[in-house]
Amino acid sequence: ELFTPIGSRSLSHFDWADKESGFLKTPRQMEFMIHADGNNVLGQEGPKRVFQVLNAIRNLEDYSPLCSKSMFGRVDYETGQTTCPIDSVTQHWNHSLAYFQSNVFSDEDAIQTMSKPKYLDQEPVDIVRIIGNTQYNNIQNQDEPLLTSATSYKISIYLPRINDQVNQESEDLEEKVLEAVHDIRDAWKNEEGNEFRLDFFVVRSFADEFNRAIVGDLPLVPLVFTVMSIFCVIYFSKKDKVKSRGMLGLGAVVTVLLSLLTSYGLMFIIGVPLTSMTQILPFIMFGIGLDDIFIIFGEYERLDPNKNAVDRIQETIAKTGISVFLTTLTSVLAFASGCLSTVPVVRWLCLYAFPTIITIFLYSITFFVALIVLDEQRMKNNRNGCFICCKVGVSQGEKSGGDRSPEGGREESQDEMHDDDQQVNKPPLVDRFMHWCSKKLMQKWVQVVVLFVAAGMLAGLAHSATLLEVHFNFVDVLPSDSYVADFIYAGDDYTESTLAVPNVFFRFENQSDPDIQNSMESYIDQLVQYVDAIEVGPSSFWLTDFKNFTNTTSMKKKSFSEQMDEFLKDSVFSVVHGPNIVRDEKFGNITASRCEVNMGKVDFTNVDSQVTALESQRSVSAQQPLNEGRSDWSFITLSFMYFIWEFYAVVEDELISSTVLGIVMVTLASLIFMPHWSGFLYVGPFIAVLYIDLMGVLQLAQIDIGPVPYVGLVMSIGLMVDYIVHMVLRFLESKETSREAKVIDTLCSMGASVFIGGVSTLLGVIPLSFSSTDVFFTIFVIFCSLVVLGMFHGLVVLPVVLSIIGPVESEPRKSES
Repeated sequence: ELFTPIGSRSLSHFDWADKESGFLKTPRQMEFMIHADGNNVLGQEGPKRVFQVLNAIRNLEDYSPLCSKSMFGRVDYETGQTTCPIDSVTQHWNHSLAYFQSNVFSDEDAIQTMSKPKYLDQEPVDIVRIIGNTQYNNIQNQDEPLLTSATSYKISIYLPRINDQVNQESEDLEEKVLEAVHDIRDAWKNEEGNEFRLDFFVVRSFADEFNRAIVGDLPLVPLVFTVMSIFCVIYFSKKDKVKSRGMLGLGAVVTVLLSLLTSYGLMFIIGVPLTSMTQILPFIMFGIGLDDIFIIFGEYERLDPNKNAVDRIQETIAKTGISVFLTTLTSVLAFASGCLSTVPVVRWLCLYAFPTIITIFLYSITFFVALIVLDEQRMKNNRNGCFICCKVGVSQGEKSGGDRSPEGGREESQDEMHDDDQQVNKPPLVDRFMHWCSKKLMQKWVQVVVLFVAAGMLAGLAHSATLLEVHFNFVDVLPSDSYVADFIYAGDDYTESTLAVPNVFFRFENQSDPDIQNSMESYIDQLVQYVDAIEVGPSSFWLTDFKNFTNTTSMKKKSFSEQMDEFLKDSVFSVVHGPNIVRDEKFGNITASRCEVNMGKVDFTNVDSQVTALESQRSVSAQQPLNEGRSDWSFITLSFMYFIWEFYAVVEDELISSTVLGIVMVTLASLIFMPHWSGFLYVGPFIAVLYIDLMGVLQLAQIDIGPVPYVGLVMSIGLMVDYIVHMVLRFLESKETSREAKVIDTLCSMGASVFIGGVSTLLGVIPLSFSSTDVFFTIFVIFCSLVVLGMFHGLVVLPVVLSIIGPVESEPRKSES
């Protein structure tokens, strides 16, 4: 439901079915599959293996007491007690191993029994539920076709879920069941000469495996903190023991950490749900959160070190404040636009993201600035940059400032002092690298190459972006060694059953009325006729059996309520149809009923096929006379697969609207706050180009648009603006008088900080490449691509464009005018 659009029909229908319909709570279904890697499994050995698994589960201590509470319970053949319903081939022998052993002596005996259309209690056999990929002989004159081939046996056990306590007991039993079947699975793998394999899935499996993936990736968070700390300590360090600011670098990382804790705590208090996708934010924020800090510190370092620290801070904020504020604002606006998404996981992620960005901004201009001042005091006190409790010796202190003629020592020559000053005040390596790059970028032939490469990239990646497809595989969010993945793949290969088996619900109508009954049958017929995914009608429909049952003279004389009483007294019909009919306790009228249809023709590798199935069944429902003009339809279909199909149906429109809204809001903010009106002419187009290039790279990386890439793309709008806005703003604020000079000044000042910020973001997401799931690895690919593209466009392409058509004169900000 995290990806189901808010307000969708599927959600409202599910709430009705689960809370208001009156149907018994859907039991917790445990699924087991026994196969031989595609080989024919028919014979005596297959059912024996089924009994082995089944008995291992039934022999668990808590199984019988729990199943005695089942509202769908069947009577156990051997004990005579109520037990959980079971679908498997063992029902041909009343789920009794002793009965099986006393009646089956050969493969032919087993096959002949499994080929029968009815069980011993005359309940019809739904072969798709118990055997996979069946084939029959072609003997025309044989009354009962004989099975000749099958690739799997299936077991379904239904645990009760009548209330919260029983549901918890069922969930606890599932854990014990998983332990038991894991042991059987391992034993079969190690059994010499055995070709049978066991795969399984219970209700808690997906959550357990997904949480295992998340827990397995939790060590990556402290790894990110460690990597970023090492990077910042190295970046802030110098050879000079006093002027080295390694501890300040660590303080920069702590600043981001405190921001994360503050914003997450605030969201917890408000009650915003914490989802699995929200856990990717720390990796991203550790990277981008340091950008503002690098810009503030970079500008502070370029100012005259002989000035008072407070004066330097004031001048630093005066020069960088608007840039840091504007990038924070644009990022916040981009994430705020994501809060308008109807997809819950995106909305909640953005609700965590934009307060985090605001908090990082506030901590950067308060907490980190205070750390700078404290570090300046440390330097004046001649204390070690890493071990602040220790003062540096006299000889080192001389090089760090203070009196150059210590008592008892020789007086240094002017040349020696000049050499020391040059060594201490030597520009950082990054600044020197950006100065070299700026000179190269001003050469005409280099500019031609850059523009040619950028245009070629845009053309090629734009074409690549048009090839993106919408797709989602549940296995992508699971650990690579997950047993759930094995079950899903085995189901695709060795059964013809489908995950899409919708319930057809009939409600709000008098179902004793013959006209309503005709409308119900017509609805079923139209679903089969107009929904391509549905080949045939339901295997069992209470109304069909009810009409046949009451088609006698004696029954026709009775009222509908009396007829229904007699119908549900039948031992077979009570089991098959009883759970699918809800009756009014006072009058015995039907208030709701249901049946199942199989969407066996849905192609789960094709999103269009799934969306078409969703929309075509909805179209048929909307055209029913009893549904027309009503918000709550009387005839509906519902499947849990509709939840993800609803996402597929809106993802393209959602992505387009989120992208356009984000770019428009960022561009308008640039127009309002930049010192020159022309700034937005560079911000908007460059962000659009970056976004197109990013989608093109995703297609080249063979990443389809699914829930995780969708979340990454929505987030990317709020992150890519930094690479553009910082550079444009510094260009407009530059005091130089020519375009080339303004570009060189921009690259040598802001460019160095942006470059370091990009490197820090890369370091922040690199640990995601070690994730055990494709979820975090996909985010890794998205943000690595974003950083590389952002740095290329912000530090290479944009400077070239500004050197050619950038505004020469900039209007002063109102605060300075």
